[in-house]
Amino acid sequence: MSWMNMIMSRYIKLSEKNRWLYWGKILLLYSPFVMLILFLKTRNGHSFDMDCWAEWAKYGFMEGFSNIYKSWTDYLPLFHYVLFFFGKIQGSVEAIEANIHALKTVSILFEFGTTLFLFKILEKKYKDTYKAMLFSLFYFLNIAVLLNGMIWGQVDGIMTFFIFGAVIFAWNKRIFLSLLFFLLALNMKLQAIIFSPILFLLLLPLIWDKSQLKKTVFSFLGIALIQFLIFLPFIYAGDFPKLWNVITGSVGKYPKVSMAAYNMWYFFIKVPMETFDNNKFWGITYKNWGLALFFVTSFFALLHFVKPLFQQILKKANIAYSFRKTIISCALIPLLFFFFNTQMHERYFHPALIFLALYALLYNRPFVFVLGSVACFLNMEDVLQFFQWGNYGTLVFTPWFIACLYLLLIIILFLDLYDVNFKKKHKTLHEKRSFHYHPGLQ
Repeated sequence: MSWMNMIMSRYIKLSEKNRWLYWGKILLLYSPFVMLILFLKTRNGHSFDMDCWAEWAKYGFMEGFSNIYKSWTDYLPLFHYVLFFFGKIQGSVEAIEANIHALKTVSILFEFGTTLFLFKILEKKYKDTYKAMLFSLFYFLNIAVLLNGMIWGQVDGIMTFFIFGAVIFAWNKRIFLSLLFFLLALNMKLQAIIFSPILFLLLLPLIWDKSQLKKTVFSFLGIALIQFLIFLPFIYAGDFPKLWNVITGSVGKYPKVSMAAYNMWYFFIKVPMETFDNNKFWGITYKNWGLALFFVTSFFALLHFVKPLFQQILKKANIAYSFRKTIISCALIPLLFFFFNTQMHERYFHPALIFLALYALLYNRPFVFVLGSVACFLNMEDVLQFFQWGNYGTLVFTPWFIACLYLLLIIILFLDLYDVNFKKKHKTLHEKRSFHYHPGLQ
């Protein structure tokens, strides 16, 4: 049997070598684009945000990482881990201050990681590495994506990477990795919680499966341990109550109708950014109106999961979810959250972009990605005014016009979700154009 072991050993080594060669080739192909974006990243950005990053990084560097919640920070732990390591790399308070723009590199690299996820999915569809790489660049080089991370200096791309990974791993029945990525997304930004219903619906058949009980239990125990380890430095410093106040205080911190998100409120209120959301209409606060509309529309965005879930769990039928509709729902949820709720920032639409890109590229719907990207870019640029175009008072930068673009996108996605086709032609089966993760994919 020694010769058999020798052959198997050589086969394994060759496979590993090929895997390294494959990823080496992929990274080499992407490297000019990554280097270009890193080179073009601006030294300035949103001044308030960049000042916050610098002050928190300096505080952690001087006072110690575990004491960060003794400062005035209102961000969750994972970002402070990023800031702490950034400060250590810089090596001094002066270097942190001078090089805070270099923190944009982290967001850019996470966006690149999201692009690699997208690339692997597209490669399954097209069976062509170069074509998949080319189309994935529509996301990585997208102007709205670049404006958020490369120019503004925000970190929504980090949360988006973890959310996208959580959904893809859940679809592939990788329960631990899905939960891990979702946990890290939550520890980055609490708004990631809006994806919990989708992940719950995707993972519930696995959790319900008795044959997966051991794996499920160990997955949840592992996730609980990781969460404890993330909190441990702050627990040790006696600052967990302060951390908990940051978590719970994330909701309601800015009680205005809008925090520069050009959403539905611009149809009804003259200056949403100066209007408190506890004002009432028909005896109900604006905040509760927004929440009600978000929950109702989200229900219809997730309704397509109910029948397959019922058949899988109660009738033991082997019927899988539609991947196309799952991706549409993943794009709709952050869009509905952004569009209907009060206290929304202009950047909260960002996680929808990757799902719009995936939907557009897999199912030949480029218009939805273009529409979402244009609306997001116009909204963010009107706030930041980085390009100094001098035409910010024109129609395209008018908040109600941008809100109309978002509303149009919502309507189109719902029509696609429910297969509404106004053309009286034979209905095209989108799923036949889909790639397949497993035979049950519809």
